[in-house]
Amino acid sequence: MNDAESSASFIAALARFSHSLAESGTAIYEIAYDLLAFGSWTIELGTRHHRSLLQWDGKESRMSLSQWDVADSRSPQERKLVAEERIADRSTHEQLFGAAEKFVSGNAGS
Repeated sequence: MNDAESSASFIAALARFSHSLAESGTAIYEIAYDLLAFGSWTIELGTRHHRSLLQWDGKESRMSLSQWDVADSRSPQERKLVAEERIADRSTHEQLFGAAEKFVSGNAGS
């Protein structure tokens, strides 16, 4: 898959992931994607007062999830790492976001 196809595949899988999150009242607040860093990305998600940072390290095949509460926009963020795991089945963006969905739901409210 070339770079253009890979980035389009990422966006399509991200859109499906976002729709799935929305069904449980979870929003995506920020996204960073680095195709040249083995497809690594970070996604800030949650609600206005409880956030999670989902990170994918494409080089190490590791997913991590940190969480924190948000009192207001000026409050310091005290993130707590709640889960980290190696994801073996990640041959497509669809599979990776499927694993991410299970990872987030399995660690909700940790």
